[in-house]
Amino acid sequence: MSDPENQIISSKFVKEITELKGDIKKFTTKTVIKSLKDKFYV
Repeated sequence: MSDPENQIISSKFVKEITELKGDIKKFTTKTVIKSLKDKFYV
């Protein structure tokens, strides 16, 4: 679960940031980052 200050950020926004090759480190875990990068950077 994310920190309270980041809880209002939806998964849709995190996916969009990833798709645009932005930095999502402060929004999610390393495992999720790897999974999203595998999905969008293929």
